[in-house]
Amino acid sequence: MSDRVQARASGPRPAAAGGDQVAGAMLPCGLLQGRWRKALLIVWSALSLSFVDAVCLGRELGGGDSLAGHARPVGRMNFWFYSAAAAEQFIAGDHDGVTSITYAGQTDPLLNGKIHASGMAVVGGVGGVISLKRTTADEIRNDQSGPLLDSRALERIANTGADAIYVDEPVGPALIGECGPDCYDATRLQATEKGVEFIVAAMNSLGDQFRSKVPGGKFGICVGDGGGVSFHIAALRAGLREDFACYEQFGGAHVHPFEALKKEFPQVATMLLVYNTVALCAGNEIGAFDTWGFWNLDNHPEWVPGPRGDADWLENAKRFARGDTRFCDLPISRVISPLTHARQGVDFQVAPADWLRPHSGLSLGACAYRVVSKDQETVPWRSRACNQPFLVTVGPDKDCRDNGVHTCRVYVRAQASNTEFGDTQYEMFNIAY
Repeated sequence: MSDRVQARASGPRPAAAGGDQVAGAMLPCGLLQGRWRKALLIVWSALSLSFVDAVCLGRELGGGDSLAGHARPVGRMNFWFYSAAAAEQFIAGDHDGVTSITYAGQTDPLLNGKIHASGMAVVGGVGGVISLKRTTADEIRNDQSGPLLDSRALERIANTGADAIYVDEPVGPALIGECGPDCYDATRLQATEKGVEFIVAAMNSLGDQFRSKVPGGKFGICVGDGGGVSFHIAALRAGLREDFACYEQFGGAHVHPFEALKKEFPQVATMLLVYNTVALCAGNEIGAFDTWGFWNLDNHPEWVPGPRGDADWLENAKRFARGDTRFCDLPISRVISPLTHARQGVDFQVAPADWLRPHSGLSLGACAYRVVSKDQETVPWRSRACNQPFLVTVGPDKDCRDNGVHTCRVYVRAQASNTEFGDTQYEMFNIAY
């Protein structure tokens, strides 16, 4: 994925003099701004706004040209959003340094066109529940059974503008049913040698399917639990044809985890997919990987941000993409216990941890906490002793006053000796009293 994603065309596009031709009418897209857009839309009243927008963003619905992702001197930055609306809001603002976007669904041709028009690539993805029993593209494409929905999603994503695609964690207990009981080691939570060979056959077929749809497109696998980088090495030795190897690190990160892989397979690009500022600031240089992936930047509960929710995640990711890592020298605060999902029915103690990274040159100052029940702030930022438990109350008119799942959020932060606040982290609790 570190290579430039090549522009591609699904066929000749009827255009001339800087415009796009649709149904015999020339659309001078450079003029489609403000009042000119409204006037021209009257002329082409038979066309919907979304279709005109899609054409003028350089993307025909269902296919067309893809703008190349532009190279960056300090590696490529891939921003992941759960919500398509959050992704669209982001690309409308400052996205300096960001080279590609991933969002849930990934099949909105209009949004993909806007991403391309902003100079970024689209990275799509499919879940690891792909049925591995089908080891040819034709079998995957033609089978209509339920488990293959994600396989068919790969083709839909390719057809609506993705420049690269990943398969998320095709390693897990499902291998037992797909491949056999000797394909998965439940003790080590890893595929066996037989399981790896089984996965490689299926993934190579899927990768070939994607590349046939997207000339120059990139295909890779993301793995966290289930072997991590060691899985990639084993799969590559077994013949896996992946363009990039992705390793997931949420809440923390290893330093330089791809060293062994790059020595043996230098042609394979690397991606570290991280969530939480702690993982981002674990000690890896900005240029340590071909791609940095930033997961769940909108902290969407469907991509559960807790444990270890990070309220400053998007802002810190944007700074990192611009090459600014000064926030890594500021304090980190975390809730150590209890963690997200824990049910609370009475008042409870929250145990925080507050620290500074080595060599920051700063010292720890004041610490604070905040409580939000549903959407109501019940405890504004309040002073607390650093690294000491504090009490959160539960019940009517108390700190956590709304029953339900994840209805109460407890935030913690700390101030450095230079008066700057470090990262704000939080946990979400289920309340039942």
